Amino acid sequence: MRLPPFPQHMRSQGMAQPLPEGTLVKIARGSREELENLSLLFASLAISHAMDRSSGSLLVAAENLERALYQWRLYAEENANWPVPDPEPLPSHATTPPTLLLMAFLALFYAHTGPWQATSPWFKFGAVNSQAMVAQHEWWRLITALTLHADFGHLIGNILVGGIVIHLLCKLTGYGVGWFLLLGSAALGNWCNVILRVSQHQSVGFSTAVFAAIGLLSGLQEQRSRWALFKLLVPIGAGIGLLAMLGTGGERTDLGAHLFGFVCGLVIGLLYRFSRLARLLHAPSLQHLAFLLASMVVVGAWFLAWQ
Repeated sequence: MRLPPFPQHMRSQGMAQPLPEGTLVKIARGSREELENLSLLFASLAISHAMDRSSGSLLVAAENLERALYQWRLYAEENANWPVPDPEPLPSHATTPPTLLLMAFLALFYAHTGPWQATSPWFKFGAVNSQAMVAQHEWWRLITALTLHADFGHLIGNILVGGIVIHLLCKLTGYGVGWFLLLGSAALGNWCNVILRVSQHQSVGFSTAVFAAIGLLSGLQEQRSRWALFKLLVPIGAGIGLLAMLGTGGERTDLGAHLFGFVCGLVIGLLYRFSRLARLLHAPSLQHLAFLLASMVVVGAWFLAWQ
């Protein structure tokens, strides 16, 4: 509740020069809203007062002056830090040119590797294989599996939904940091899916990265904004739409990877949101560097796969 500025000088004047009982003393000047709020405070405390709308001031009887000032000061001190200010918004980034190009790259890469085939060397060396990863430490599969797709339907779903969600993500983080966080969250989601699942399994697909992007976007939203619920529902709705396109069952839908990708993205998004990294990594040169590192990780993973 906004009140007029507190009159620091009035208390000492009232004590030095006592006024006859019943004399009205001008205690505050301010806007209509401020005076009405102060009037509401005095009314709740049964302090008689009067408002002079013509001069924009509030008056109290001389015998109530000390009590009115005391209660006003007490209220002002107790509410000095209220309401709690919203967290400083993340810097906005105007363009994300590589996103569409990378979605096109996924399509071209699928045209080269084809759908899932057990005999294909791409899937033999690049798919998530829990047994090979745990027993033989082939951890590059956490990255290479993101670039492969089991069939055309999965590819289209990931490109359509993923392109939109990742574009929104990069608007908040910048294209370089966005893709770097996305790659790390998706790889961590695949790792959790391998470590925490009891049964052996194989999986491929960029959908883990799409759900990681949804988690990142959810974690990066401003939770105190009046549009917080709407902003949170948008990425979650995108995830539900992706599940509807890919299906929720079958051997080619890894719900565990989707879940862990989302959770890892959400945690990393929250950590990034409330740390100082968002400000430190805003510079374009650092965006370029982050994107270069992310690209090198993907190329390096496939280099290890073919060794």
